[in-house]
Amino acid sequence: QYATNDLSGCLETSNNILKLNANNQEAEAMIGLAYLSLNQREEAEKQFKRALDHNSSNSLALFGMGRLALQRGNNQEAQNLL
Repeated sequence: QYATNDLSGCLETSNNILKLNANNQEAEAMIGLAYLSLNQREEAEKQFKRALDHNSSNSLALFGMGRLALQRGNNQEAQNLL
């Protein structure tokens, strides 16, 4: 759903997945990407950090954190993450 820009559908599906498995890092990262696309950076960052707490090498969460760093003008941090 994220790929088709159905952000509300992505959020709904990912939240439903988390209801079934609270530790699903991929769902957390997808929620973060959806929030990032909605310019809700603080919520996005929370979700990426939750995903990274479960798996520090989660590629979706690292990608999202890298995008956040770029948006904040922190190119060095973005380079380290991406």
